[in-house]
Amino acid sequence: GFWQQNNNGDYLTDFPDFTNPLYKFYDANIHLGGPIKKDKLWFYQGFQFQHFDDYAAGFLGGPRAYDQPRSFTKITAQLTPSTNMMFGLEIDAYNGENRGASATTSPDAVVGQKSPEVVGNFSLTHIFSPKTFFDVKAAYFWGYYYLEPKTGRDTYSHFDLDQNLWLYNSGYYYLADRTRFQANASLTHYAEDFITGNHDFKFGVEVERSGCRSR
Repeated sequence: GFWQQNNNGDYLTDFPDFTNPLYKFYDANIHLGGPIKKDKLWFYQGFQFQHFDDYAAGFLGGPRAYDQPRSFTKITAQLTPSTNMMFGLEIDAYNGENRGASATTSPDAVVGQKSPEVVGNFSLTHIFSPKTFFDVKAAYFWGYYYLEPKTGRDTYSHFDLDQNLWLYNSGYYYLADRTRFQANASLTHYAEDFITGNHDFKFGVEVERSGCRSR
């Protein structure tokens, strides 16, 4: 009737290369954890792989496809009755092709994406007494985010007004590098009946170094 249209009519036959958008997603996981040494050492290991397929309407070069593998490792140790340590490491990536795909983009005018990263964490806590403890924490990040033209940097980009289409090259690239290291150490003491009451005293230091480059 008035509110309905026939999708099998002339609308698609007028544009035979125009396809309906479609999205596919896969997610696989494996996790394992438990004690290595009873009451002393524990581990956790996880793996994940995700894949995305995003079909842009009107684009003839296939889907915008992304792979995202990820690994996470955690080790926890009770070194002594009063000392606890934890270490964690995550490694992952987000890599794709046909970024920028659209109905007005030719298959050679897209970019590929590479973006791996590593994240590490460390902590150590030592209890001197029920009122005093020492804490050390550190974290590290490394990663980059690169977008590169599918046909390389030496091919020129052109927009054809007659076809309403970007041709030959994306016309840009982008390279981003990032790093960061941070460490904290603190000593905390709880003092009862000190001067006019109970107080928490905390002394510490923090160090950070970061790197950033964009091209």
